Amino acid sequence: YVARTEGAIFHCISHTADGHILLSCGAPQVYELVYSRSPGMFHSKCRLIRHVMPLWSRVRDFVSSASSPRIRVIACAPRDYAVAIDDQHHLRLFGIRDQAVHRTESVAVVEELAVISVAGVSDQLFALTKQHLVSRTMSHVFPTVGLDGHLRVRAVTGAGERLLFVC
Repeated sequence: YVARTEGAIFHCISHTADGHILLSCGAPQVYELVYSRSPGMFHSKCRLIRHVMPLWSRVRDFVSSASSPRIRVIACAPRDYAVAIDDQHHLRLFGIRDQAVHRTESVAVVEELAVISVAGVSDQLFALTKQHLVSRTMSHVFPTVGLDGHLRVRAVTGAGERLLFVC
């Protein structure tokens, strides 16, 4: 399988247990490597799809003078979820589901479910412990789905602080 990248250099690749492969290249969008057993009438067996964010996010970015956040790190849970960290220090939760289960392709629907800023996390931590986070930069995320079906996201900051989010 071969897919054209149109010059994008992907620096972070992650996958789900059911075969969805997500990529990030420092752009605001999430890319998916889609593959099928045979080429279609208008596409090859393997290709890249760019999943754009919801309309509200695009309108907000158009009106705002700030640039769109660029995804630095993306990690997939074994199923149904992916977590990303952007360059504006937000933790983003994405839902992943099959677009058409009956098709032989691996195309997914990727939708943003929640966003939380590291500053917001630090404020919540201060309310509980009277201490802020030492670092406002998240460097790693590790999403898992527990036996109870809840998503657990372990995050590590630049100072080595470990955070646990349960969704």
